[in-house]
Amino acid sequence: MLVKNGLVELDEDTEEQALDDEVVGLIGSRDEQFARRFLYFSTFEDMLFRMNGLNISNIFGESTEVYNQLSAFHRETFKYNALRLLGSSNMIGNPAKFVSGVGTGVTDFFVKPYQGMKQGGMVKAAGGFADGSKSLLKNALMAPAGAMSKFGNSASKGLRAFSYDD
Repeated sequence: MLVKNGLVELDEDTEEQALDDEVVGLIGSRDEQFARRFLYFSTFEDMLFRMNGLNISNIFGESTEVYNQLSAFHRETFKYNALRLLGSSNMIGNPAKFVSGVGTGVTDFFVKPYQGMKQGGMVKAAGGFADGSKSLLKNALMAPAGAMSKFGNSASKGLRAFSYDD
């Protein structure tokens, strides 16, 4: 690099390096844009990530045995959390929320009549049966509709992101 009369002149090697740096910068930013746009697909809802500790006292053994025990524990914890993450993915319709919704309806179908009978005999049991049936019907219909809605929302967001139509 030469400086003459306050102007900077680049020699050929420096110009090529600057051009290479510019091209690398463009490639990096393009990969970053792609990654950011891909993340539009992967939205997660109601996912709890749990990393429980391992409490071991009086550890005796070789270091490899202790290491193997710790790595096995954390490997299982990671697998558990990966499955929870997959189940909370809106990209596949959030199956965890689907199962939870249907489960709530089935539970209410059996619990509400029992609670009604416990509180006041057959009249309250009939009211509990009506409430439980209503909850089962509502949740059995809303859970699949919600799953399809989440899948459709993720697909539309992803397609919009990949069309590069900001």
